[in-house]
Amino acid sequence: IAHETALSRFNQSFPSLIYKTVLVRPAVKPSNFSIDQKKYSKRRSYQLLFVGSINNPQDFYMKGGLEAIEVTELLQNKGHDLNLIIRCKLPEELRGRVTKNTKIKLIEEKLPYEEIVKLYAQSDILLFPSHTYVLMVFLESMYFGLPIISSDSYAVKDYVIDKETGFVVKRSDKYKFYSSPSYPVNLRTEEFFAEIKKGEYELVTRIADKVLLLIKNPMLRKQMAEKAMLRARKVFSIEKRNADLKK
Repeated sequence: IAHETALSRFNQSFPSLIYKTVLVRPAVKPSNFSIDQKKYSKRRSYQLLFVGSINNPQDFYMKGGLEAIEVTELLQNKGHDLNLIIRCKLPEELRGRVTKNTKIKLIEEKLPYEEIVKLYAQSDILLFPSHTYVLMVFLESMYFGLPIISSDSYAVKDYVIDKETGFVVKRSDKYKFYSSPSYPVNLRTEEFFAEIKKGEYELVTRIADKVLLLIKNPMLRKQMAEKAMLRARKVFSIEKRNADLKK
């Protein structure tokens, strides 16, 4: 998406630059993780994972942390045994709500890479209803075979292939910031945070439906995991990035 945006602007003033551009995708350090290390069977309990910044509590709202909590609570109230790990700095106004839920684990301190690896490896689904541009958390999740459920915000489809490596859920029609000419860089405004804190029940239910689909279909979860790992190693490898940089 960003590449297409750049090319469209080049085309207006410098059309010759279109033929001189190379798309260099981000890359992540590969892991030795094997798909056989995960158990793909129907179980009583499942683990969801949400990852954001441990330094900036605003990141929690921008990357869909509120929706992640509401999806988890909605499904728990319907009798599903779901655990949610939040690896992010939590806004203080949500702390009481989160600490009351014994099925939500909050991790705000810095972890060594080995512990981060365990979080991905032990989780079943990355729940990431982000409203802004995302990057490394998607790549890391793909390398560890996590199906991703996200909303259709800026550039998400650059990473997640809907119905193949995860689900890209229709984003909310109620949020005005999506229609702003400055989107996605307008997300640190008071207007954005006031709007996002209201929540959007229809978006939460759409995401919850996809979570249920994955936990009820272990083979679908496994297929998405395999495709996610293959895409990470083929499209977002360090070797490919270096070759593109050299070009």
